[in-house]
Amino acid sequence: MKKARETGERQTTEVTTEDGKSLLISYVPVKDVEDNVIAISEISVDISSIKKKERRLREINRQYQYIFENSGDAILIVEADTRKIIQSNQRAVELYKYENKESLMGIPLEALLKSSPEDFRGKEIRIDADGSYIFTDKHKCKNGDIIDVEVKSRFIVYNNKNCYLYNIRDISESLHIEEEKLKAIMKQELDLAYSIQTSFIPAENPEFSNIDIVTYYSPSQLVGGDYFSFFQEDNKVGVIISDVMGKGLTAALVVGNIHSSFHTVKKFNYTPVKVVSILNDLLYNDLKDTALFVTVFYGLFDFEERVLEYSNAGHNPPIYWSAAKQELYLLDKSNIFCGIQANNDYSSYTVKFDKDDIFLFYTDGLVDIRNIREERFELRRLKEIIRKNNRLPAGEIKEKIIQAIESFSGRGQDDDISFVLCKIEG
Repeated sequence: MKKARETGERQTTEVTTEDGKSLLISYVPVKDVEDNVIAISEISVDISSIKKKERRLREINRQYQYIFENSGDAILIVEADTRKIIQSNQRAVELYKYENKESLMGIPLEALLKSSPEDFRGKEIRIDADGSYIFTDKHKCKNGDIIDVEVKSRFIVYNNKNCYLYNIRDISESLHIEEEKLKAIMKQELDLAYSIQTSFIPAENPEFSNIDIVTYYSPSQLVGGDYFSFFQEDNKVGVIISDVMGKGLTAALVVGNIHSSFHTVKKFNYTPVKVVSILNDLLYNDLKDTALFVTVFYGLFDFEERVLEYSNAGHNPPIYWSAAKQELYLLDKSNIFCGIQANNDYSSYTVKFDKDDIFLFYTDGLVDIRNIREERFELRRLKEIIRKNNRLPAGEIKEKIIQAIESFSGRGQDDDISFVLCKIEG
């Protein structure tokens, strides 16, 4: 509180009470017309349940790392462009009879293949339910031994690089019982992480007056980094959508922070620029020592003024369809990502709307979908769907989008995909 009074800036801290509760306390300076601090407003929010979930997710992440290193399968991560090994587990070292993990790093994948790359691609391949490719092959060890293996491969993004993840099993040996137990633990814990995160995402489409809203959420892994939520008060409806630049449990932890922070600040009916500024400062404290950042868009529909006021922190530009003008527009005014710089100045923008206008808010996974020829779905296809189907109800437009991306892709999902489609009804 003293620092808030001295600096004239809001200060936020977390404290633990004697009875074990975790509280998020914000000290907000109240200023007079001459910008002098005349009082300090204290806002206290009980975040004990969120902290408990965060601890649980961290424990799941630790167990996930343990399973990676202690899996009965050899695991290789191979950079897609160079075809070189950039990560492995201890089992891979043992299977291929190398001295240590470092000695495997940087060697071409072809060094482990008995057959040529052309023969390798000609193998009979099965596609698993999760989009992975499964095939049998013969690999060679460093000492010249040839082993029969079953390979399961899938595309991933690892350390911001396009890679392939290979699970390689020596099929000359039977599976160990302990390995099955570890897999069961992994599935159980990931299922728990999934249930925690899905509790953050609205399970059903919200029902508000004057606006029809439909949503779509599909993480590429069991848990992901996309998030959206809503706010309503009087004649106003708020929509937030965000994307953590990452996947899996780490991204899920950040989503938990976004969820708790948004549901705290929305109670005060702040403007979009105020909400995004607060989220940025809170996320900066969590992400400043990491390579992670977050894109955030928050828009507030005012049905009395017929205006959407919004602030955008590096998020994909929403699509706006004007029914009166029969034209598509991109709300492409934006600012820096959240979590990179503290006390950043964000801007607020407005756009008028009317009956039958459409707004589509989405994450980058929607436009970055790739087909088997590595072509991107791109924004132009999304815009064309809106243009051709603008007279349909929101739910039917949503189905048109889903049909289009499923028909286009024909392969596993590389990134989380989310969108919120709003059609003005009154």
